[in-house]
Amino acid sequence: MHRWQYFYNTSVLRTLGHPEEDEPVEHKEELVAILEAFGQALLQSDVNIFRQSLQSLEQLNIRWRLYQRAVFKVHLLERFLMALFTVLFQQWVSIFFLLILYNMLTYINNMFIYILFNLQIP
Repeated sequence: MHRWQYFYNTSVLRTLGHPEEDEPVEHKEELVAILEAFGQALLQSDVNIFRQSLQSLEQLNIRWRLYQRAVFKVHLLERFLMALFTVLFQQWVSIFFLLILYNMLTYINNMFIYILFNLQIP
């Protein structure tokens, strides 16, 4: 997304005349498709892909105020939030599963020590 001008033909006069939310988008379908690809990358199980995609979106937001653009709010905001919540939920479930597994293994370990050494289970 180094060629932002392909989507937003910005000039000083145009920027002063229109707020960013009302700024016309050229090649809107292509912009939405690119941003949807970012959204799909956020749903990948690879943490590095997720991190790189999120960093790229943040850089777009810092440089071009992506999250304030009408095209993002109307077409993509809901999907991006759902993707982020989905990943958060999946990671939470994974962490919860690992905690349960850890507790079970700790219990099994304590039982094993008790059986071998006839010690009291804490």
